Amino acid sequence: MAECGGNGLPGMGGDVAPLLARASLYRFLSMAFQRPAPGLAAELNALSDLVPDAFRERTRRVVSLAAPDLEPTYHRTLGAGGTCRSCETDVLPAAGGKGQVLADIAGFYRAFLYDPSREQAESPDHVAAELGFLAWLAFKEAYAAGRGADDEASVCHDAAGKFLADHLGAWAPVLAGCLAGAAVPFYRAAGELLHLVATPNHRLGPDDQPTT
Repeated sequence: MAECGGNGLPGMGGDVAPLLARASLYRFLSMAFQRPAPGLAAELNALSDLVPDAFRERTRRVVSLAAPDLEPTYHRTLGAGGTCRSCETDVLPAAGGKGQVLADIAGFYRAFLYDPSREQAESPDHVAAELGFLAWLAFKEAYAAGRGADDEASVCHDAAGKFLADHLGAWAPVLAGCLAGAAVPFYRAAGELLHLVATPNHRLGPDDQPTT
């Protein structure tokens, strides 16, 4: 896999707003599934203004449910002993074993210079890390497109589609289904949004509307 884009926005031109909105949506969800930190609600609120219009009402609902004492409920819901498995290799059986899946994920991350530790995730296959990677790819695609580097933008776009098909999109619907029965409204609402973004029949279309 070839690297795409860059690491900043100077000189960006063209209409890259839809790509940046998509990056904000993935980033929003990544933060929602991280272990809660002080200021989470404020950060989510800022991001909710940047997501595609079709998702803004749902992101604002998630923000409205971000109570200041979420950390204990995070551990009961998504932590190591939580009721819902938040890592890909804990959800899907892998023909080649857990190591092969993690190696494939690591290959994506290395190819695009993505550091999953920035998402405070417990494992590279944690839902927050995988969503963070898709945000990173969308940002890099926007940077490449803004510079007129169409080939680089296509590399990012194609990698995101493959990662969704091979990884996040293959198991996130299971997590979303589990979260539908969560006792915590915040995680139920975040799970509904995850379902729209990652489920094969509802992934983002060309205009960042959820497809059906």
